[in-house]
Order: sequence, then structure tokens, then C-alpha cells
Amino acid sequence: MHPHSADVFVDAYLARHAGPSVASPRPAWQKPWLLALLAAAISLLAGVLWRSLDLPAGPALVLPGIAVAGALPVYLCARLLHQRKRLTHARGEVALLRQLCSLWAQSEGACLKELDAHGRLLAMSERGRQLMDVCDFDALRGSDWLGIWPGEAAATARDAFARALAGEPARFSGFCPTLAGVAKWWDVLIMPLPGAGEATSMLVLSWDVTEVRQRACQLQTTNDELTTLLEHLDDGFCRLDRSWRLVELNGRAVALLQRPRSELLGTLLWDLLPQARGAELGVALQEVMDLGIARRIETFSPQYQGWYRIHAYPHADGLYLFFSDISRDVASAQTAQAVQARLRLSQQVGLFGDWQFDLTSQRLDLSDQALQLLGMPSGAAAGEALLERLHPQDRLGFVAAMLDLAEGQTGFDARVRLSGTAAEDWRHFHFAGTVIRTKAHPAGLLVGCLQDVTEQQRREARLEDAEAFTRGIIDALPLAIGVIDGNGRLITANQVWMAGGNAPAALSGCKSLDYLARCRAATGDGFDAGARLADGIEALLAGTGDPFVFSYEHGSDAQRRVYQSSALLMSTLTRRVLVVHELLTGESRNSEGAALTPA
Repeated sequence: MHPHSADVFVDAYLARHAGPSVASPRPAWQKPWLLALLAAAISLLAGVLWRSLDLPAGPALVLPGIAVAGALPVYLCARLLHQRKRLTHARGEVALLRQLCSLWAQSEGACLKELDAHGRLLAMSERGRQLMDVCDFDALRGSDWLGIWPGEAAATARDAFARALAGEPARFSGFCPTLAGVAKWWDVLIMPLPGAGEATSMLVLSWDVTEVRQRACQLQTTNDELTTLLEHLDDGFCRLDRSWRLVELNGRAVALLQRPRSELLGTLLWDLLPQARGAELGVALQEVMDLGIARRIETFSPQYQGWYRIHAYPHADGLYLFFSDISRDVASAQTAQAVQARLRLSQQVGLFGDWQFDLTSQRLDLSDQALQLLGMPSGAAAGEALLERLHPQDRLGFVAAMLDLAEGQTGFDARVRLSGTAAEDWRHFHFAGTVIRTKAHPAGLLVGCLQDVTEQQRREARLEDAEAFTRGIIDALPLAIGVIDGNGRLITANQVWMAGGNAPAALSGCKSLDYLARCRAATGDGFDAGARLADGIEALLAGTGDPFVFSYEHGSDAQRRVYQSSALLMSTLTRRVLVVHELLTGESRNSEGAALTPA
């Protein structure tokens, strides 16, 4: 508060509360003194009258002296009593001024007011008028100060004022807008000023604590948000003091520790985890507590039969612990390790390798297994090295398949030959892949695998050679040979069968793939060989018959010939029957109608 403002406030206060320096009624001790003076004056007049009558002057002069002498002690005593009263009053005024000075020392930036015993506003400091946006204090003088407090603050203000009236300093905080409507929070101190036996007025100091209140609200909001965040964490959280007691924890921690919150608060950590104190977890947490270094620990808890990941952070009063159950993650990691091991073994056994190609940077990355299969050193420029080793006839097709990926193709499939070692000129590889698009690879990332199919190609070539050789032999035989599948359909036959030679035309050739239906359709005019052949094949396919062979005649009298048909079950994964027709030259012509003979 400005010194001039303080002087003005004190002068106004003293003007309302009369002190010794202010005119007061005539003191009581002056009356006997005036009477003594009046008696002395009357005595003098009587002495003059006495002298004018030529009487002796002695008695006339003695009486005024006696009157003055009698009044003088009274005057002196009254004067001393009055000075003592003035001194006592002055001391009270000094004490009051000291009290005011003490308040003013605390009232920097505060609103200083004086209220009467009814709560009416008597005075306000200049700084207070600025804080309350008061332009004309005269308009507020005598107004009800308690009535300006809104809502809950009104009851609090009245209670504090009542305590101040009883002689007890009171303090409260509340919300009260200024006259301009500016929202403010105030911290208020009410000091009673004693009068004749009781408080006659109040000094009120109001500090503007709006900024402090806002900061407190912000801190509370931040604390609430932090509490909400901790409650929504997937990890358990707890705070430990330096004696290892739990002083705070979130809901997830309560769930993981499997006890009520009320039971957990104040519990020693080592009571919850007795086996951990001397183990790795206990040693690590002690280091965090002593050295102030954050640690991350993964440990197995025998009490809870699970794996846990713990993040420990130091703070001045103890530790912060964030922990989560990672039992599933550990199991998944173990499963992934097993899968990776099996994959490596399968790659070694099946000659597989994996690779990826970044469509943006045009970079080809090969796994160690792929490099080993390709016979390429690690760290080499894989893309260029691979193109250099491609067979000239396969290079264009391989590059074209790569370029198709830029046109929107999502799959890649190529079979190429690569130069191998000195002992083997070319090796065959099968490249297959698919394009995936992620945030890291918006243009696309081609991931795939490759397989060394050299031996497979060689086996297929040998099988093709063997098949060609076998078919050549079968085609060279003078027999009509065909294979019937489980549905009675002709699936393959040699050239003699297809040409219809050395067998009845009705039972050979390629007119119908449904061989059983064709055999039954050939029955007629006393020719029943087709029906017997169909019945025998069906029995073989059903597993109820045995291989058979029978002879029969077929044809006109001039061209009547003897044929022999046989069938046997082939040793294949699916049921198939081998059917053979043979022309028997020079055989008896009485064999038609012979029964089926086991082969």
C-alpha cells in the first residue's frame, strides 16, 4: 500500500473514532477549580466592599487566599488524573497504529476495508478500490459488505464475521466478482478492533488469489487426468515409499495382485513377494532405490505363476513401478522360436530361402539361407549379382515379371536357371512372392521365397524319360492295352487299342471314355463278351472279384476270329484296372461263351 494511501486511511479512521487530540466535553475536574476562582473573586469584591466601609482589610484578604489554597490541590489532582487518562489513550492509539502498520505490511496487493459492527462498509484503501474496480466509493459507503458475497461464500463470510464480532480474528476464502464483473477469488482476514468492552469495528484484508486458485485448479485437473490415465493403463502401477510400502496403485495393479485395494495400501512389497527379496528382482529394485537408475526387469513369479515385465523408476520418496503380465508373450516368443527353428530346418531340408524386394528403392534383400542356396557371398549387391548369374534365356522374363509389379500385379512367380559351381553349370530355382503395402512401404514390398528345384527338375526329367520309354514299349506290343479308373472310364491306352487292332472294334478304340457302358452296349446277336468283361471289371473295382482271362469268337463267318481278354487290378494309390485284348490266331472257334478263368 502506498504510504500516502495509508495515511489517508488512518486519518479517516481516527476522525471516526475520537481520540485525545479531538475536542471533547469539559473535564469534571474543571468545575471545582472554577468554583474556587469564583469564590476568590467574590472574596476580593467583598474585601473591596469591606475596605470602602472603612472596616479592617485583613479578613477580606484572607478569605480569597483560603479559597485559592483549597482549590489548588483539587486542581493538581484532577490535572494528574486527566494526563494519566490521556497517556493511556495515547498508548492504545499507538498499539492500534502498530497493529495497522503490521496489517499494512501484509497488505501489499490486498484490499483493506473497515466495517462497522453490522457489516456495513465504512472505508476502503486506494489499492482495494483498484482491485474491486470501484470508481466512486461514496456510492458504496454504508452498503452491506456481507451481501456482496454470492452463493456458498455468503454463508462462509457471515460465519467468519460472527467470529470476529466475538473478538476472534477470522479467515476464509471465497468467490466474489468485482463491480466490473471480473471473476475473482479472495482470501479474507477479518480483524476485530475493540472499543468499550467489545468490537466496535472490523478491519478486513482481502487478497486476490485468483491466479493461485486457477493454478490450483489446473494442478487438480492435471492430477485428475493423471489419475484417469493411470487407471486406464494396461500396465499395473504402484508407488512405493522408501520403506517399501505401497502408498498408491491403480486398478490394473489391484487386478494383477489379486487383493483388495484397502488391503494392499500400506502393505510391504516383500510381504507380497517374499521370495523376490533376495532374488534378481529384489536386488534390481534395491539398486534403483539406492542408485536412482531406472531398470527394466523380466522375471517369473512363483507366487502368481506367471512371467512379469517390471519398469522401475526412482523418485525422491521411493519408487514408481509399472508392471504387466507377459506370460502369453513369453509363451508366444517360445512358440515363435520353435517355429523359426522348424522353419530353418525345413529350409535346410527342402532347400528353401526367403527374400524381399523394395519396389521404391529397387533393393533386393536375401536371407542367409537364400544366399547359401544361391552360392552368393553375404553383403554383396544382391540384385546385380543375381541378374549377372541368370541364364541369358531367363533374364528377360525375370525382369519383365519384376516390371509387372509396378503395373499393379500383386503376385510374382518365375522359374529361372542360375549359374552354379564349376561342377554344375546351371541350377534351377523357383521364385514366388506377393506384394504387401504398409505405411513404411506405400509403393509396395515384395516378400517371397525361393527353392532350389534342380533335383526336382532332374527327377521329373527322369520320370518323363521313363514314361516315354515305357510307353514306347507298350505301343510296340501287338496287344490292345488300356487302363480303366475307379469310375469305369478309360484314362489311357496304347496305339494298338486306339487303332482298334487285335481286338473287337466294339471293345477298343476311343469312341467313348465310359468303357463299362460301351462294353454293355456291345452285347447283342449272341455276343456277350462285353457284358462279361464289364461285370469282371466292376467286381475288381469293388474288391469282390479276382483277375481273370477268357476267350471268345467274334465276327462274321468269313471273318470270324478268336480273341482273348484279360483284366487285373493295378498296384496304384487309386483303384485302376489294366485291360488287355489279344488276337489268338489259330485257336479253336468253339471257345465263345467260355466261362471267366482266373488269370
